[in-house]
Amino acid sequence: IAMTTGSTLDLENIGVASTTSSTTITGRGTLNGGLDLLGDATFKFSGFTSTGGALTIDANDDNDDKTIIGNDLANTYVTGGGADTVTAGAGADVIDVDGDGTKEVQTITVTTAEDATEVVTISILGTSITFTAAASDDAADNAGDIAAAIEASPIAELVEAVSDGTSKVTITYLVSGNVAQASADSADDSFAVTAATSEAGDASATGGDDTVTAGGGADTIIAGAGIDAIKLGNDSAADTVFFVDGQDELTTITGFDVNSDSLNFTGIAAMTGAEISLAANAAQNNPTDGGIIIFADGSDGTTAATIDSAADEYEDMTAVAAFLDTSLTIATSETFTVLINDLVGDDVYIYDVTNDGSTAAIASTDVTLIGVVSNIGSTALDANDVG
Repeated sequence: IAMTTGSTLDLENIGVASTTSSTTITGRGTLNGGLDLLGDATFKFSGFTSTGGALTIDANDDNDDKTIIGNDLANTYVTGGGADTVTAGAGADVIDVDGDGTKEVQTITVTTAEDATEVVTISILGTSITFTAAASDDAADNAGDIAAAIEASPIAELVEAVSDGTSKVTITYLVSGNVAQASADSADDSFAVTAATSEAGDASATGGDDTVTAGGGADTIIAGAGIDAIKLGNDSAADTVFFVDGQDELTTITGFDVNSDSLNFTGIAAMTGAEISLAANAAQNNPTDGGIIIFADGSDGTTAATIDSAADEYEDMTAVAAFLDTSLTIATSETFTVLINDLVGDDVYIYDVTNDGSTAAIASTDVTLIGVVSNIGSTALDANDVG
């Protein structure tokens, strides 16, 4: 498909659902519609505008490999089961890596309105969000406030919340996998809701090995399954990378700007605890289950705990487990996300630590390397860089 300046193309499905597809779209013109991409193909949108504003570009879960080059609109890209390559433009894009599976949908129904001036707390994806109800509010007001509070929160890129105008809020999760049920409550307990899951999601455990290059703008990237490579824009815009359930293989991030870009782990349902920053040679710490733990220096943990960068021990789960077991006191079955700064290599290593149910000591089998933030420079990543 080749287009010239001034031409208009109204498309929905592009390509052939086959590994032998050779569709190429390139040129200049105007697009209209959300785009579903099929087959092994190259889709270059950099010369196109859109009559409907930003594009939604879905690579589909057909296991084919696609190359997608975006334009400068604030587009949404969703990669599928294949090994996809996405290069975004200058807009503030949302890139959902391996996000083409079924998403969980939940509902919250307000059964008793909070009709006093009272703070209502919503719990969703391990995050607490609040709004203040007015004395004259009814169930429709509360439902609208719940949806608005979620949409205005830091996790808005992970969920869509819509009120039906009466009493029900429908929450569609944009992350793969099943998540804890959202809830809402008020301080005086006069407020009441019923919560029900209407559609379960599926974990994206077989995602392809994708390559994502963020352009200019404050981009949001939702990391998925597969061995993914994410290159952030070296600019003044603040990019955010979300880690989510189903994250079981290595994600490599380059171009991360300390004190500007951020990592966010609220998409992992088990991460409900506090962020804990541990300085070099800190005393042994007993963190809260579900916490995010940030070590300032992997070469200088508690007492003699150390990880040898030159010996590639950050990728040796036996060495990492020994470091963590000396530096932390945790119970059986507790779960954490751990970030360790390698100040020698200027990298940050991210681990899922899920302790087994029988032994409190951290073993190599309890630790999985899920991410590496490479070449961040001489400034250590700290709690300011974690959302």
